[in-house]
Amino acid sequence: MTASVRAGRLDEARVTGMVTKLLGLKVAPKPVDALALAICHHSRAPMRDRVHEARAAELVRAQEAQTKAAEPARLHKAQAKAVELARLPQTRLAEAARRTAP
Repeated sequence: MTASVRAGRLDEARVTGMVTKLLGLKVAPKPVDALALAICHHSRAPMRDRVHEARAAELVRAQEAQTKAAEPARLHKAQAKAVELARLPQTRLAEAARRTAP
């Protein structure tokens, strides 16, 4: 119904019949155009929700890719810090040995 009504291909009698049937009414409603518009809008909501979900999923994937790309740099920095900390006692021992040497 959405495509047909939006494109203006259905006459008012057919739109009235479809609205009456979709809403389960026994008597045709008077503001058929407004109801048809509301039905079209309502039927598009699931698609809009799926588009929003797809956009959110794409943002999550992009964020994960960015985090994953930054991970080696962080790992490299962490490894460099570990090497620096491992050398620290050796440096301190060497300095202490020089101070105590005659």
